[in-house]
Amino acid sequence: MPKKKKMNPSVSAFEYEKIGEGPLAVDSGLQSFPFPELSGKILFLARSSRPDSELMETRYLLGLKGSLEKRVVEQDQKLYLTYEEDRLVFSEKTTPLWIKPKQNGEERTLLQMGIDLASNQGAVLLSETREHLIKEDWKPLKREQVFHPELIAGIDAFEGAKWWSADRLFDQYAGDEYQIYKGLERLEILGEQILFVEEGRTYVWKEEKWSVGSEEGYPLARVKEITPFKMSFELWDPSGIETVHMTFNRERARPIAIRLEEVFTRLRQRTTSRVSCRIDNRATILKVGDWLFHTDRGWHTVKNSYEIDAIVKLKVIGELFIFDGLESSDGKKVFCGSLFDPMRTELQSVRLPISQMKTLEHSPPPKKGRSTKIHSPASSEMERSGSRLKSHQRLQPIEDYEVFEE
Repeated sequence: MPKKKKMNPSVSAFEYEKIGEGPLAVDSGLQSFPFPELSGKILFLARSSRPDSELMETRYLLGLKGSLEKRVVEQDQKLYLTYEEDRLVFSEKTTPLWIKPKQNGEERTLLQMGIDLASNQGAVLLSETREHLIKEDWKPLKREQVFHPELIAGIDAFEGAKWWSADRLFDQYAGDEYQIYKGLERLEILGEQILFVEEGRTYVWKEEKWSVGSEEGYPLARVKEITPFKMSFELWDPSGIETVHMTFNRERARPIAIRLEEVFTRLRQRTTSRVSCRIDNRATILKVGDWLFHTDRGWHTVKNSYEIDAIVKLKVIGELFIFDGLESSDGKKVFCGSLFDPMRTELQSVRLPISQMKTLEHSPPPKKGRSTKIHSPASSEMERSGSRLKSHQRLQPIEDYEVFEE
């Protein structure tokens, strides 16, 4: 006596007589059912691979051969299929034919395919599944294949970015708050933003700019690799499905063409920490720790921490000289300092002989020289219009401050 087939309420009732022509054509006298060959028709276009995706379900971007249709589906989530004029398409409704991606114990991706047929009364007529191992060959998308608008904006921001070597200014002049940037590579974005980069560091596209960090719901970028001549980034949309790779070539530093022996003329020692000289044909007194910045109008003595902040953050571009002090060599005084190229990838040590005077000019006891360590305006001692800026006074943003106003 034949066994009765068990009722399975999870199998959806389907009027199989109306399936139609093609691979799913059946009749009420169902004896066997040819399983359609689907493995060659299902395209695995991408898999979520964001570094922070451990907290998210793995997602896949699936397509159909010969179709522009695409679907994002999570692991173990069913996608239903049907036929329209002998063409396989995704179905928004429940159908007998379904697929779902899953992973085996070795974390390999499998395509599970199934057919579930039931009578109107819910009796199971057919329930069959097969599995197909997917070749793990995920490829990044091209720029024109990206659909997510925020990821597109983040990619556009990186377009034309310039990769510069580490900022040599931080090697010996960085205060405590800038120590974290020593030795880090730099990416200049559109001449408006500098990103400090190292392998493995992540950035989030938020409020129309890239910032260090990681946050769900926003595009993400990660430094994949840095070699002497190439730096590569991986970028993801918020779902982690759309992935793009971008590479940058290191910018070549230009040799420093300025000859400081022609800039600082008539060097004379005034005190143990001050010298007099002529710069751009102007009489100038320099003290240890002074910064001089080269602009279109010539050399400018940096007056306050706002200007230092603008220089450090490359809001303004030009050669920079820092007066380190006086040294003795063979009984003679030597003027010492450091000269940087505009992007500060090159550092040139400067040593110029000083003309001797019979005696030092009488002057008050020398004050302690200015610290050459870099600090932010909020944490530095600042002067403006000859008076000390009190802590309760509001600091003007550097964009609103007339930098290098004579």
